[in-house]
Amino acid sequence: GRRAGRKHASGCAAVLRGKAEVTMAHIAFRVNGAHVQLDVSPGTMLVEVLRDLLHLTGTKVGCGVGECVASTVLLNGQPVASCITPVFKANGGDVVTV
Repeated sequence: GRRAGRKHASGCAAVLRGKAEVTMAHIAFRVNGAHVQLDVSPGTMLVEVLRDLLHLTGTKVGCGVGECVASTVLLNGQPVASCITPVFKANGGDVVTV
């Protein structure tokens, strides 16, 4: 399996006193059996992490609103639309992709 190290997702900027400050959170979960640890911004969707950071491109973005099932993955054994599922919901869990 692919072993991913610590990576950073694109930041969600919050403006504080005229300066941009990136808020990041550390999460850890398993993807296709491999342990993953990441620092991500709160608004990062699971599909962004899978495709952009982990390079698991089998999961697709179709409609982007969770209706077309192109982004479906299993999260703790349950199907979820990864395009509308915040990655923090995977924290401590198991994700299975194609």
